[in-house]
Amino acid sequence: MGQSTGRRATPMTHRTTPLVPACHLFVHRGVPFAFDCAKLVFLKLDEVSYALLERLQAGATFGAALTALEKQFDPEAVERVAGDIALLRRQGLLTGPVTTYDDADYERQIGRLVKMSTNKIELYLAEACNLRCRYCYVAENDAMHNGLMPWEVAKAAVDLVFRRGAAMDSIQITFFGGEPLLNMDGLRFVVDHARRRCRAAGKRARFAVVTNGSRVDEQTATFLRENGFAVTLSFDGPPEVHNRMRPFANGRPSFDATMSGANALRGAGIDLFVRCTVTRHCLDTPKLVCFFRDQGFEHFQLTRSEGRVDMIGPHDLGPSDWAIARGHEGRLADELLHSLSAGSRKHRTPVLISLDEIHHCRSAGLPCGVTRGVTTIDAEGKLYPCHRYVGMDKFVIGDIWEGVSRERQATYLREFFAVRSACQGCWARNVCEVHCPWYLSTAEGRVVSPPEWRCREAKANEELATRQRELLTALVGSRDAHPGLGVTLDRKENDKYAVQSATADCANRWHVCRAICCYALSFSISEQDVAEGLVQWDADRPYRIAREPDGKCVHLDREKYQCTLREHRPRICRIYDCRNDRRIWKEYDGLVLADWAAREIAKRFASCAGDRGAD
Repeated sequence: MGQSTGRRATPMTHRTTPLVPACHLFVHRGVPFAFDCAKLVFLKLDEVSYALLERLQAGATFGAALTALEKQFDPEAVERVAGDIALLRRQGLLTGPVTTYDDADYERQIGRLVKMSTNKIELYLAEACNLRCRYCYVAENDAMHNGLMPWEVAKAAVDLVFRRGAAMDSIQITFFGGEPLLNMDGLRFVVDHARRRCRAAGKRARFAVVTNGSRVDEQTATFLRENGFAVTLSFDGPPEVHNRMRPFANGRPSFDATMSGANALRGAGIDLFVRCTVTRHCLDTPKLVCFFRDQGFEHFQLTRSEGRVDMIGPHDLGPSDWAIARGHEGRLADELLHSLSAGSRKHRTPVLISLDEIHHCRSAGLPCGVTRGVTTIDAEGKLYPCHRYVGMDKFVIGDIWEGVSRERQATYLREFFAVRSACQGCWARNVCEVHCPWYLSTAEGRVVSPPEWRCREAKANEELATRQRELLTALVGSRDAHPGLGVTLDRKENDKYAVQSATADCANRWHVCRAICCYALSFSISEQDVAEGLVQWDADRPYRIAREPDGKCVHLDREKYQCTLREHRPRICRIYDCRNDRRIWKEYDGLVLADWAAREIAKRFASCAGDRGAD
């Protein structure tokens, strides 16, 4: 493993007083937010609540903070906010504590990890490649020098995964490279040998492959489909981008070959997952997304090329590139949010890839299956923590004949946790994207902390993620309806199709009231409406009913003044009765509008030449 970093985790015991504040306050797009560091919830605030939390973070008592705010803001607003914060605290928000860990905690984790069974292995089937990707991380090590994996190494690798997962009912083998399909004979051999062993042991075999697609023909695609392969295709986008970044070894463009392979795989019925690497030469991720959508790819992910902590290459994103990338990713999140609010239920965007984990705390443990589920075997039979380490001999953790060395595995994990422990005082610790162990590893065999600029960019990305977290809330309705969270829902659990509808005589009153209730009254739709996906909601205020720029409900027919979604209209629309609403009618039977309604109608319709008159 090489020299130790010399960094040991500072002794930190569990405590009730967190090392990080209960919340992190910031302003995003002019809107104040609080991030609950323990619950991983973003709260959309107003001016008063932001000022209150700011004073509480500065050490003021609740009472003293309220007294000071009453001199600055309207006392009623302060009282309301005080009630809101108290409610949120009763729900477990803004109170902490944020769990911390000491050396003993990490040692216990290491002890569990080195003893854990795993039924997964990755084979670096070909330490060779027919492409010369300009950003490829293996250019700095020996991962391309050993050719194809011999059959005896492949056989021993399969036997190893059976030993490691002896108590499990399945095994999973992922084929990597280089380009693994350069060793198609070896791949077929592994599949056959694994299936024979599975039949004898009563297990199931699962296979996956990561390929550049250039070697795929109909025969290969059929073999992969018949053996149930999960296929990840490395594909960097339109020809001008892909060909620049991923030429063949002789310099020729590879786009056509990759697209041909993709079509062969799709033609065989394989549901492809596309992995696109974003470099500093094409930070326009919306352009890439449009390309993959237009080509009909259902599942794709954009990942940044950023090298290692000690190795930023000429194509990797450097300090000056991250702000540009964030701007583009913000556009993607906005696009998806608006698409959802418009009622679209089919979305091909990489934003959705990360949503499953957005509201889940990354524990102080490992962020991935490094040294376990993604243990990788090179062509010589050496074991590495994952495929990215192949060729970095100072990170070898064993071999296929003796298995993983628990001592080397523990040393590696100990150095990684020592680096993670230095992050305990950071508000973004549990949502930080700088968690790839390989990224933190140096060529000398050390695991080190990321540079300050990278941490700074990660925090900025987390503040950008407010938009994505709003999006997740809108998608799954997983957060409470309290206004402080920026989300509202009609919480009545009645089936809207079973409620008694109001009997207001709308048909004979629309020429007077101009359906002002559908223009000027804002309300929240229900979880039932969200689940149906028919009622549209406001992209910026989920789940408020969606409206046109002039305030008209998007489901109101402007010509007929009728609801275009009448059969499926929200519960609130069904039970609303304007007969007793003094905002609308001064005299319901006499068709005399109330002053407020009259003003609203005059304001909204006086200059609308396209609207019907009061006929």
